[in-house]
Amino acid sequence: MATRQSILDLVDSGLSYPQIGRRLGVAPGLAYLIATGLPADGGDAPGPQADERPGALPTSTQQLSHPESTTPQRDEGTAEDTKAWIRRRALADPALRAAWAAHGVAPPPVTVETEDLIDVIGQEHGQARHLQLQLQTLPGASAGGLLDDLRRRTDVLGLLRAILTAHEHAEEEVLWPLVRDRLPGGGSLARRATRQEHEAQELFGRIEAAEPASDELDRLVKQLTSALRKHVAFEDGVLGQLRERVGEQERAQAGRRFKAARSAFANSTGKAG
Repeated sequence: MATRQSILDLVDSGLSYPQIGRRLGVAPGLAYLIATGLPADGGDAPGPQADERPGALPTSTQQLSHPESTTPQRDEGTAEDTKAWIRRRALADPALRAAWAAHGVAPPPVTVETEDLIDVIGQEHGQARHLQLQLQTLPGASAGGLLDDLRRRTDVLGLLRAILTAHEHAEEEVLWPLVRDRLPGGGSLARRATRQEHEAQELFGRIEAAEPASDELDRLVKQLTSALRKHVAFEDGVLGQLRERVGEQERAQAGRRFKAARSAFANSTGKAG
């Protein structure tokens, strides 16, 4: 919630009212009114001491009352500038903001049932990619993310960690023993994958300990998405090798055991499965 002190603190940090508005999810004019008690449109005649109020601007504040009405031109700014402009305009619309808030972070449910171990794991990798894409799309505090963005990112991180924890538990019970037994250098492949998973879990822990709206958290989230992208690509390569060396019937049996192990772990811990 935007409070007078929180806005004044951001003013003291060097942010402009438009930047503060984007960060807190309020209109710049409202941020100015909360901080100073003065309407940005000049509707009330300020007293002679108005300029001395903390947060008050010495120049005209009319521009804070009116959202941008011109669209960026093709040769003005960058693609990121255009995306930022579109985002600000969309988030200024109450209906669009409500639709965004109502749209959950969970990936779409799996629509094709399969018992093949390789396909089961592939489907879960697809769900992980869906969540990773959200993390890459949602702006952090250092990129001007709004409070809604930061809350949504926290939800995505929590769900992603829960899904991956159950997924990795099932892999330890079913996938990696099969890899060690059937693939050349399978032990090395399993150790490499396990090491990558431990590194990702360490990043999750550091993310939980970081300040919610900090540059450090933004940096850690980028590290996490990069690490997970590489890990999923590595596992996909291992699965491709496994498909060539393990028959369909055995893969189906392994897939059923994988699902059972994941569900049992999720039920015992309350984590997603």
